[in-house]
Amino acid sequence: MTTSEQAGRTYAGVEPEQRRADRRRRLMAAMVAVVGESGWEAATVRRIAAEAELGPRSLYESFTDLEDLAAVTYDELGAGLVADALAAIADADDSSDVATVTRAAITAIVERLGEDPRRARFLLCEVPVLAARRTALLHAAAGEYAAQARRAGATLSEQQLRATSLVVAGGGLELIRAWLDGALRLEQAQVSALIAESLTALSARLPAIL
Repeated sequence: MTTSEQAGRTYAGVEPEQRRADRRRRLMAAMVAVVGESGWEAATVRRIAAEAELGPRSLYESFTDLEDLAAVTYDELGAGLVADALAAIADADDSSDVATVTRAAITAIVERLGEDPRRARFLLCEVPVLAARRTALLHAAAGEYAAQARRAGATLSEQQLRATSLVVAGGGLELIRAWLDGALRLEQAQVSALIAESLTALSARLPAIL
């Protein structure tokens, strides 16, 4: 029996596509774990595969190479954070109030990153392969915030809202990293409130600036 025929067989009631999806998920989780704990320098194929409890060849069955795995993982993690924020906004007590919408979104993001500090460290990893991803994530988040804030009645232009969000998001991520690393002794609620209030306060001042 050939390797391709074996790959298409069902084992223990698990279909081939489900097994591939599981390996892919484990490799992505391993990428976050390794980079989040030990930095990009530790992210070798062998280390990632071992963390995922898979053979090194498994990585190349799902991804082109290590950088492809990192990029896909980054995009999925970032999209998940945006989705969490949007879900929190939808569940907010008053989705017509900009401050309430802002607090709900920021709280959801901080809570998700607080569940596993390695996520924040991975998102803030400063390596060329992820630099464009980080920029794209910040701009996507800024765009979503602008849309939600306008929907909640914000009178600022989209450009003003996006600019405010970018300023606060960049500093907010660094604040979260300092909090998770123990450099700042803050409660999770304080971190969320500080970022949300910074965004709200800057938005209020923006007409005098832009």
